[in-house]
Amino acid sequence: MDGRLRTSMGPPLLLLLLASVHQESLFVGATKCFSPQLERNISFVAGKCSANGTRTVVGRILPGSYTCKGPSGNELSVLSRIQSAAICNASCKAGEFLSLGGAGEAAGRGQCKKCPQNTFSVGGGRTISLWTGKLVQSDWDIEKLPSEESPFYSLCYGFNATRFEQSGIIGEAWQRGYNCEPWMPTADGKASSGNNRQTSKVRSELHMKLRFTTKGKLWFTFRVDADAATEEEPCPWLEGDTGLEDTWQCGDGTYGNSSFDCNFHGGRAKCPRNFPEMCAQPNLCAGGLAFCCSIDCSTFGGPRLCPGSGGLQVLVCRDERVRTCKPVPLRPLPFHSRFYVSSEMQWRWVEFDVPAGWVEVVFNYMRDGAVAGQDEAMLGELGWVGTKTADLECSACPAGKQSVEGAARCSSCGRDEIFDKDSASCQACASNFYALPGFDKCLLRPTCSMADYVAKFSECDEGGKRNKWFEWLEPKICEGGVHLPPAHNGVNCAPCPSGKYRDGKICRDCPPGHFSEEDMVCKVCPAGHFAPRERVISEFREEDMEAGLSTGCVGLCGSKGWRGRVDFIDSGVDHLAPAESWLQLDLNMSDRGSIEFVYGLNCNPKLSSFMLTVDGKRKQLQATCANGSTTEQGKRLREKFPIRSGVHKVRWTFRRVSSQLPGSGSSNLDGFDDQAQIFEILVVNTETGGASKCLPCP
Repeated sequence: MDGRLRTSMGPPLLLLLLASVHQESLFVGATKCFSPQLERNISFVAGKCSANGTRTVVGRILPGSYTCKGPSGNELSVLSRIQSAAICNASCKAGEFLSLGGAGEAAGRGQCKKCPQNTFSVGGGRTISLWTGKLVQSDWDIEKLPSEESPFYSLCYGFNATRFEQSGIIGEAWQRGYNCEPWMPTADGKASSGNNRQTSKVRSELHMKLRFTTKGKLWFTFRVDADAATEEEPCPWLEGDTGLEDTWQCGDGTYGNSSFDCNFHGGRAKCPRNFPEMCAQPNLCAGGLAFCCSIDCSTFGGPRLCPGSGGLQVLVCRDERVRTCKPVPLRPLPFHSRFYVSSEMQWRWVEFDVPAGWVEVVFNYMRDGAVAGQDEAMLGELGWVGTKTADLECSACPAGKQSVEGAARCSSCGRDEIFDKDSASCQACASNFYALPGFDKCLLRPTCSMADYVAKFSECDEGGKRNKWFEWLEPKICEGGVHLPPAHNGVNCAPCPSGKYRDGKICRDCPPGHFSEEDMVCKVCPAGHFAPRERVISEFREEDMEAGLSTGCVGLCGSKGWRGRVDFIDSGVDHLAPAESWLQLDLNMSDRGSIEFVYGLNCNPKLSSFMLTVDGKRKQLQATCANGSTTEQGKRLREKFPIRSGVHKVRWTFRRVSSQLPGSGSSNLDGFDDQAQIFEILVVNTETGGASKCLPCP
């Protein structure tokens, strides 16, 4: 009688097989009967090769009912041939996986096959596109070797100023976990260096340790939003070593072969290759006059930070005879700061080679006193290849992305395309519908109106005339309706703002002690009065952005940042969560002054938020979206804040925190029209600028 085995319900049956170099045949189950039908419906996946040449193999039987051929009984067996040594040495390139047979095939052949559509492989490694809490551990078990599945651990150090005052030893002042946060996943699947703005000096470290079986590669994307060191006081010790053994670089640019040579040449700027890291404890080496150089600064106060800045440094460390760490260039030439990056608002891709053997990569966010921007580093995608010779299976593309057969990476659907789950491919929207990257459905194109285009102007000529034309605002999603107005040549130039006068085609600041009003005529202040310098920004043009003003957007952005609309500037449209559209004004204040601006909001508190920061410190606004406060249609608000003398960064940030209103359904996308608008910016007591009035001398 034929035996029958049914696996029609539940997950595929898993069968463990053991292969060795001395064994050429494998048996699944007992040997009572054999089923060619079953052999055609079993898929094999190989485990890791062990030191003695054996490999655990998992056979997955697809659901179904199978009939025995042979002796009576109800247990089935499958004969398979696996050459263990050949499989352990097999190498498959990116876009392929090592297959031991599949449904309808002879099992156990150990062949490289292309990854199916909408999957990918890197060819012997891993790609992380979504960071989770299970991935980053804050408590590391030193007794447990790291693995490719769990190679990360995170920790942070805060500087205890009280302890330093008591001991005078920097190493004792750095305390693990003191008023700091380690690296951790964010709500949108990125890795963040943590919220550490409450501590003046901090180090947040993300460690990754992997064993590369061959020379490989590692890549990641990052962005940093912090305060950069000034050009007058760069930090060369964070930009790598001298590249020479027993050779120090001094602050004045000279080199010395003795550890004492830099004592009278501006101090140590870079350490030698054999002692590459500069340590934080001052006046400890070279006769008590220099910072120490070492292969491990843990006993000398940790790494020397960059005063007045925060930034990201990435180190590649190896333990051979001694532990050595080398910084990775995060930006290409001609960037001045390549190995220590403080401000990189757009996501940047980094890729570098790694040697065979155990390698530790340390993502180190450091700050010494400065607080600007969000004071944070972030990691996006991270991957590596070289930890094994072949991928044993392909990874599914993340939601919203797709790939062709044999792909090494997945990509997002393009503009006016969405990912169709049924066909597992990107499908174009109908002609009267549109979609931006990240959309999960096509939306009906609105009718074009006057709000969809903006006026553009050429430079003024010597006669005070300029040309005017119109362009559609990006992204252009409308159709029909109005057309672009015709261009006009020889229109009058805009009046100069208060505090300036027209000199041919240029608006110039009134000289010190003078002021001008709307008539653009500079007048002398009366005796006993002074003219405070100020900057007035009331015209916003994308083609001629005001000096010190910059913009950008990160995330699922509909527009590239804030958009100049001549009479005002807006935060853009069609952003999806997560998206962050920012506008920044760099200031140099001659004395204590103020910043004043006029703005309006159109936003839903469940979808968007708006905030202002000055040097990274958040200011309280009358309306922010997030707290339910917004402006009525057409209503404008005015805010004013004091600012101290010196250099400052003022940033307005509009964020999309959700793309769907609660209860709207997974297919709905809301809040495309949410935005912030700024109509005027006024800064008083700037280093440059004119004066609109005279004030009595104090």
